Amino acid sequence: GEALKILEENDLDEFKIGLVGRKKIVFVSERRREGKMNVPLDGVEGWSVDEVEKWMDENGMGEEGKMMKREGVDGIVFVQLQAKDLSELGMKDFRRRREVMGKIDEWRNQFKKNKEEEKTSKSETAPRQRKTEWQFKEKDMEEALDMMSNVTKGKGSSAHAFLIWVYKEYPPKKDNATLPDGFGPFSSPIDTRSALKKAMLHYHPDHADAHGINWKHFCSEVAKGLNHYYGSFK
Repeated sequence: GEALKILEENDLDEFKIGLVGRKKIVFVSERRREGKMNVPLDGVEGWSVDEVEKWMDENGMGEEGKMMKREGVDGIVFVQLQAKDLSELGMKDFRRRREVMGKIDEWRNQFKKNKEEEKTSKSETAPRQRKTEWQFKEKDMEEALDMMSNVTKGKGSSAHAFLIWVYKEYPPKKDNATLPDGFGPFSSPIDTRSALKKAMLHYHPDHADAHGINWKHFCSEVAKGLNHYYGSFK
């Protein structure tokens, strides 16, 4: 038990353990060291091999996703992947390995940035004031509709960025209507679909009449954006 707490991946080389086995042993070692053995897996760490494959496919790396699935790469292994590991998984082309690792690193960096912004937001003492109908002026509407137009034309950002933007800039009128805790770029496809469905309830135009015509119009455009993204997850 004590030895497991200080294990690093290099320590396992002499045992001829495969990549997936090494990564999982290191993961358990780190959690023991940090006293987190009883803490449930969060976010991408809890992904199944199918969810890893789906994310890879959705980001233009379908063949590599199938390769990872064959080798048993789940969320625990995926979050630890380094460039040198891709060769062991069967990716022989150097340029392709760099391209795949670049996309994974970009995703990780965006996730870290979002987590830092989330911490900063939560640390603020005064809660963000919700936009009331009288605050929802022409400029707000113009900017919001420009964003919606790009989304429905397929020029918008990711579903994660869209949801975070809408909830931050134009929170739902219903109390306690928020995104799930920890939602972000590392959220699984299943969690993203669930967040999109919940957002449709929060921004459904049929429930917006009490807050004025501008808000109802805005919600109608949000609904189009949500349907656009939800369709891409089918």
